[in-house]
Amino acid sequence: LYGLLFTPNAIAVGGVSTAAKMPVFVTNAATSELLPPNPYMVRFSLTETQVAAPLAVYAAKNGIKTAYTIFLDYGAGQEANEAFKHAFIANGGKILGEIAAPLTAQDYVPYAQRIKDAKPDAVFAMVGPINGGQGWVKAYQDVGLAAAGIKFLATNDLTTGWNLPLLGDAAVGIISASNYTSSFDNPANVAFVKAYQAAFGSAFQPDFEAVAAFDAVDAIYRVLKAQNGKLDPDKTMQLVKGMKFDSPRGPFYIDPQTRGTVQNIYI
Repeated sequence: LYGLLFTPNAIAVGGVSTAAKMPVFVTNAATSELLPPNPYMVRFSLTETQVAAPLAVYAAKNGIKTAYTIFLDYGAGQEANEAFKHAFIANGGKILGEIAAPLTAQDYVPYAQRIKDAKPDAVFAMVGPINGGQGWVKAYQDVGLAAAGIKFLATNDLTTGWNLPLLGDAAVGIISASNYTSSFDNPANVAFVKAYQAAFGSAFQPDFEAVAAFDAVDAIYRVLKAQNGKLDPDKTMQLVKGMKFDSPRGPFYIDPQTRGTVQNIYI
């Protein structure tokens, strides 16, 4: 199996896959807690910690001394928030406050006003592209955080290629961290973008979810070939642990101990 967009879904599948000895290649669900209890799961995506912590280090080393955080109040949002805070404080930064926004939040103006009143150097947001993302970006502009010079730091889900046109000019100035962008100029990515656009149209750009799915299918082909088409679950897991190849995202490696992805993170 491969796929799984959100952590709660992946957790539900995890128990079943463990009982059935069914390998599952995860292409999104981004909380770190997912893999340890599920020995037949492998992550081809990223964790929130992998993007939030480097972004915090970047911020602290580039003149941002104080920050306020806002995050969606579920597993991935909580992990992103804790990772950012820990890394930012460890590198000399100060957190002025945090807001746990419910997944059902529609009006982000009160949150934006609270952050503006605190006068941080930057705000770190893990608000997703759909569940609040567009509403938060609008509130950031309308309340005047941009005009006040409060920098906008975000996780990669907000600045995906398909979401940027929806945000429009409001996206200009957002600083995000990601394991992938479609503009990478390496042979694997040039070929990937060309094939993606041939399939879906030239107006579309692949994003971090697409590249995770692409690499997961690549891995499926590799374990199929190695086993001559007869898949044994334990042999499959043995083959995928330590697997490495040139991905459109750059160097890519499955850690044999954690079954997680080792990869570059780009600002």
